[in-house]
Amino acid sequence: MIRERGRALLKRSLANAADLLIDAACVRYFHEVGQHQVCADETFTNLDRLVTCPHLEGKRLADITDKVVTDVIAWRRGHHRWGRADLDRISPATINRSRTEVLQKLFTHAKKKWGQASTTSPIGQST
Repeated sequence: MIRERGRALLKRSLANAADLLIDAACVRYFHEVGQHQVCADETFTNLDRLVTCPHLEGKRLADITDKVVTDVIAWRRGHHRWGRADLDRISPATINRSRTEVLQKLFTHAKKKWGQASTTSPIGQST
């Protein structure tokens, strides 16, 4: 009975996961999932990079579209390894691991655990 009340209270406090800002969603995801992973430090770093990305800064989950994800990926492709211009650019696999997969996991968690069917992942959608 107490668990049911707690779940109902949590759902009411998060009226709509789609209204969460990307930074709040990343913090909540890390506390619920990321900190328990073997690679918690890497997960934290990847979530922090999402929060500080200029294309995602201040965006609600509902506002992240396929075009925004494409812009994030294109922006990240312009970076060099370790931030040094004398090194090669970041590989596509690294971009997928540090951006695309993290966003996919975030949206999947929001949909399944936060009970928001309206929070659909923009990754893989056609425009």
